[in-house]
Amino acid sequence: IGDFSEPYLHCLSEYDDGRDLSCYDFTKDGLSHSYDDSNNRKLAYRYRVMAKRYAQ
Repeated sequence: IGDFSEPYLHCLSEYDDGRDLSCYDFTKDGLSHSYDDSNNRKLAYRYRVMAKRYAQ
């Protein structure tokens, strides 16, 4: 999983602004299938949280 995800993490890292996600509500952020900057940022947040959990 880690090797598969690494290219995607690097690709989306430019959209991740480093925001504290401890109170971020992923169920209400409105992620959709479009590929605009807003949705790429939301996807980057998800990847960061998953990578952090995977590393633990």
